Amino acid sequence: VDPNAQLWGVIKNPVNFLYVVFHSLYKNFFFYFETFFLKPGWVNTSLPDLLYIFMAGGMTLILRSKEEIVSLNTRQRLLLLGVFFAQLLLVFLSMYLVWTKVGAERIAGVQGRYFLAIMPLFIFSFYKSKFSFRSEWIKNNISIALVVFLFVTFIFVFINIAQLYYKGLSNYL
Repeated sequence: VDPNAQLWGVIKNPVNFLYVVFHSLYKNFFFYFETFFLKPGWVNTSLPDLLYIFMAGGMTLILRSKEEIVSLNTRQRLLLLGVFFAQLLLVFLSMYLVWTKVGAERIAGVQGRYFLAIMPLFIFSFYKSKFSFRSEWIKNNISIALVVFLFVTFIFVFINIAQLYYKGLSNYL
């Protein structure tokens, strides 16, 4: 790894760097998705795909079902989205400089948890926008929906982590 050579390569050929970023996002999207929510251990063991889909879908439904007035105009939403993408590029640039071999086709070392701090920018750029897929049941029973969502997620994660780390425990579940 040579940060000076990497930085010089980015300056000389920024289009290639953007290609490497998009290639990394395309090839590693599910890994980033998993490590954004939860990937236990040394990031070498996955939980079932259904859990990740349930977590993303549940959080989206709960967010979209809240009744709040959000007065962001299109310019403000685009600004939030632009700052999100700039930060995303900076995350990839930092790992490209200090963790990736010179000339690599993918950026190494990036994990989904690195996007936790900037995800609110992405969410708020679409939050309460004109499109809608609200659920009336969730809107009317938000407390129940939240408790059910958290309970199911906790049980699912607990059972799977117990099976990962305590193989003998799986006989009792």
